[in-house]
Amino acid sequence: MSLLSTANNYTMLLKRLDNWFQHAKQYFFTYKNGFFQLSYLANSPKAMIESFGKMPFTQFNPEKQLLQIDNVFVKGRLDYKELEEGLWLYNAKMEYKANVSFSLIYDRFIPADYYFLSYNIIENAFEKFGTKVNDVEFSNRSWSLFKPGTSVADSHFKHTTATYVTFYFNEDWLKKNLYNSDLFKKNKLNDFFESDRNYIMWPDNTPQLPATYTAIKNLFAEKTGHEVADILQLKMLTIEFFTAFFEKYKAEQVADLHMEIANNDRMRIIKVEKYLSDNLLQKFEGIDEIARKFNISPSKLKNDFKAIFGMPIFQFYQKKQMLLASELMKTDDLRIKELANKLGYENAGKFSQAFKKHFDMLPSEYLGSEN
Repeated sequence: MSLLSTANNYTMLLKRLDNWFQHAKQYFFTYKNGFFQLSYLANSPKAMIESFGKMPFTQFNPEKQLLQIDNVFVKGRLDYKELEEGLWLYNAKMEYKANVSFSLIYDRFIPADYYFLSYNIIENAFEKFGTKVNDVEFSNRSWSLFKPGTSVADSHFKHTTATYVTFYFNEDWLKKNLYNSDLFKKNKLNDFFESDRNYIMWPDNTPQLPATYTAIKNLFAEKTGHEVADILQLKMLTIEFFTAFFEKYKAEQVADLHMEIANNDRMRIIKVEKYLSDNLLQKFEGIDEIARKFNISPSKLKNDFKAIFGMPIFQFYQKKQMLLASELMKTDDLRIKELANKLGYENAGKFSQAFKKHFDMLPSEYLGSEN
């Protein structure tokens, strides 16, 4: 692409951004279905940065390649780098002060040819009666791979923290760097890119975070000012990051098992997960009752929940209950029988069985290991 063509494209982008902002600013943080709605242009990494930079309460520093936002809805920081032509990296952390849902807007006059691959961690604190119980935090982790022009519901509840590492790459970069590689072909990623499927969102329930995710986060946290060195390291980590996803894609048969879920259905399942997390101090209500409360069929609830969170709904609920139990055992003066009753178990024996299934030790053994 020539310099003149690049300059013309950027001029067009700025004009469309001004036009978009004038029409969209009246809709910032409108309220719908229990969430404040926030829209931004998603045609390209540059369009996203520029559109976010025009929003109220946002500090945009192009020299530091940094966006910061702090208002009554959200507080966050987004570092970004254009690693080379057609390849960008975002490192972001957002803390939500209210229920917020993002809408990705695509302007038909701006090219939209960027894919993105992201690793996401969503954390929320367990709350009861409006206060945290022993600062117990739960996290849901996932990979996302989106094709250009795809818009999927991205909703977050109050007191949720979201961190991301995201690579944006266009069609030219994809074909030049990935499409003909043996790794790409061996893991059958070309099947996805050549299909009519729009995205992959795949839960990650492995015990450890991807090493490259941690390395990228650390590199941004340890900014030394040596910009060239940072870029070189990030380029090397780029291949490792893509490789980690390719290997997971093959090992977990993502191509065969992944299913796309409509935005309305995805939003409903996100609300179910929130409901479960807020009601851990009780007996599991059962699939039929939860399905009734959220106006969804039991079979669809089971299928969609497992597709999004990677495990059956009861297993997910019990896992969070046991994590909560382990924290309560550390700090509360509760006997095992009392704790079992607090979590809705009929007796201490059934609670102990569930605890051992998750931690591979009985509650009494766990307490002994903490002393």
